[in-house]
Amino acid sequence: MNRISSVITVLLIAMFVLSACGSPTAAPADQPAAPADQPAAPADQPAAPADQPTAPAGQPAAPAAEEKVLNILLPALLNDWSPLRGGGHLVRQLSWWWAPPVWADMQGELYPLVFESWSASPDFKVWTFKIDPKAAFSDGSPITAEDVKGTWELITQPLTKHQRVSLFLSGIVGYDEAVAGNATTLPGIVVKDASTVEVTLETPDPIFINRIATNLIGPVKISQARDNNGQEIPDWWLPENNVAVSGPFMPKVINQDTGQAEFIPNPYWWGPAVKLSKVAFTYVEDRSAVILMLKNGEADINMGEDIPSTFAELGPEYVGTYAPAGPVMQYFWINPNVAPMDDINCRKALIMAANPAEMFQASHPHGPGSVGTVLLATLLGDKSPNKPVTNNVEGAKAAFAECSYKDAMPKIYLAGASNPQAEVAAQVIIEQWRQVLGIRETELVPAMDRLPPAEQDKVQFFRDDVGTRVFDAATLLLGSIYSKSGNAQSKLGGYQNTAVDQLIDEASALPRTDPNRDLKAIEAEKLFMEDWLAIPWYNEGPVMRMMPWVLNYGRNIDWQVVEPWNIDIDLSMKP
Repeated sequence: MNRISSVITVLLIAMFVLSACGSPTAAPADQPAAPADQPAAPADQPAAPADQPTAPAGQPAAPAAEEKVLNILLPALLNDWSPLRGGGHLVRQLSWWWAPPVWADMQGELYPLVFESWSASPDFKVWTFKIDPKAAFSDGSPITAEDVKGTWELITQPLTKHQRVSLFLSGIVGYDEAVAGNATTLPGIVVKDASTVEVTLETPDPIFINRIATNLIGPVKISQARDNNGQEIPDWWLPENNVAVSGPFMPKVINQDTGQAEFIPNPYWWGPAVKLSKVAFTYVEDRSAVILMLKNGEADINMGEDIPSTFAELGPEYVGTYAPAGPVMQYFWINPNVAPMDDINCRKALIMAANPAEMFQASHPHGPGSVGTVLLATLLGDKSPNKPVTNNVEGAKAAFAECSYKDAMPKIYLAGASNPQAEVAAQVIIEQWRQVLGIRETELVPAMDRLPPAEQDKVQFFRDDVGTRVFDAATLLLGSIYSKSGNAQSKLGGYQNTAVDQLIDEASALPRTDPNRDLKAIEAEKLFMEDWLAIPWYNEGPVMRMMPWVLNYGRNIDWQVVEPWNIDIDLSMKP
């Protein structure tokens, strides 16, 4: 407890500073250009930093406002804070210090930010973006078209290891060559002038603007991040290297050894004024200590997983009231290249023997969320005729009788059971297989790297989530079962069904108002289901993991804080 007490003491040190007044959030953009009734941008002059001087002599000093420090608990020791990874625990913190091209609220409405306006050609293959002339990095330098182009080229490089780049930039001319490591530039991205970027796509994409509404591809100051070989410069993002950021806060301290970090308001932030004095991050491994710190007001937000006593200790307010911006579904995906999954009858048997309702009840007895079902159900509801194929005991037994491995079943590995809830769900599946099919040789694997290299190629199931930032069926399938998606290439063992791909391509090229867009997506999902490659677990619910005194807090599918500038703390509610 000495270490925990020390951490708590550090977190409670208070300093008094003058705080800036918050301005209202922008109204939704009905057209690509910023709406006319959008609130005025902040003054051209940058906001005064937190350590601004006191009032001149002879004038009464303004009363010091009580400092509002948002304390966030991290479940992992973060050594790499690069904003270019597109995954991992760090990705959940990007919106504090990196601005997205445009941003979407919890209802999916788009707002200008780095890009003040955008337009598309009639065939939706060429998109033109105008950078806000007020957009600047924290060193006062403007964000330029070269920064946008350079950032997007850098995250396509294999050595950068961006985990989700395909969700945003696939389809840009030159993308395939870049992600294969055969090019360091994207000819489909052209700098027209210092504030204008033109993007050419291989095929029409009517919702490309929605795809890039994410902090995971926000422009960085490319002269700081990329070397002469087109690769990422190590540790360029550290504050001691004078990193220039684009978000509402900037790093003051990032301690790679302790996992602690402090962010203060960015004096050159051009968006609505921030309401917090500081954002502090602390690594705390002990989950019981996490509950204690939240309960006592020594922390405000938890970014880690819960333990069974969490809800009883912290109450329903901890769950929060905001739904994720876009549906998120948890599945156990199958690699069909590994025995016995290379036999479709074996896949059928294991899928039909599983009962997602029991999995969800055991893993989330307090909610939130709902029982897992087919991919498109959360978006289309009864509009889709596709129905789950799980929880069919007799069907499972019949399929298993036709399984060529039934008399000598290899051990079944389930990877990705990396948190208590996933472990419980996996244990339920294992018990269902034992009871229905008599399968006993199984092993849970928290992460692939926990297995010896020789064993990693034997993993048949991998638990992971899929979702979409855009409320659109074709987009959801594009990021989950399309052959070029990261999910298909890794969790599904390089899955490729040309008929599925063709339907998704055809759907994606249609305007969102065309009913055939959804119909083609429904048919693509039907063909995927006939390949028998997934066990649904649950649809994620609105878990915020925040205390009730945190105001205006909502997260999107990537756990990004949607409006970090608008986050506030009601100090009167804190213990």
